[in-house]
Amino acid sequence: MLDKIEDHFILIDKCAGQTRIAEIKDRKLIKYISWFDNNPPQIGNICEATIVKKLNGGVARAKTKDQTILSIRGVPQKIKPHSKVNIIITSDKFDDKPVQAKILSQDLTNLIGLNDIQRIIKLYFNEKLPIIEDDYAIYWDLFDLDNIFLSALKPKIELKEGGVLWIEKTKAATLIDVDTSNLQLNSDEANL
Repeated sequence: MLDKIEDHFILIDKCAGQTRIAEIKDRKLIKYISWFDNNPPQIGNICEATIVKKLNGGVARAKTKDQTILSIRGVPQKIKPHSKVNIIITSDKFDDKPVQAKILSQDLTNLIGLNDIQRIIKLYFNEKLPIIEDDYAIYWDLFDLDNIFLSALKPKIELKEGGVLWIEKTKAATLIDVDTSNLQLNSDEANL
């Protein structure tokens, strides 16, 4: 069964009231997003927002009609506080971070009218990839994607070359430590 699948594809799986979209390349999980079907994602929703405050680097805080506060990236300098802008939501609320959004550009207007899965594929995945609908989690189990996903979240990552990365998340910061004690480096160029 696996031999009939291409090396690079998008897998859409519905299991236990949850929708999962995964990009698989060479039998490895590349990108992943999921949601419970009774709580569809906001990602890809298009709405109007009012700029509340401009921050540095083209970022602004804004408020939607339902009083949701969000961060908008890519805000041109000419846009001032109290301006109304059309935005596209690019992430759901995560921990203490507000919802993230972008100014709706002309090339994103083709997302209007698409369902949740189509919008997310156009926003986050290569839409030219073959798409496999897997209603019974056959491929999910065959690829053992649950274990692949959980192992990707572990704080210790061993590199093929011998080094180790430690990634620790705290409330204040995400810390990355590179342990090169076993890493075989033969030149200053490789060291960099």
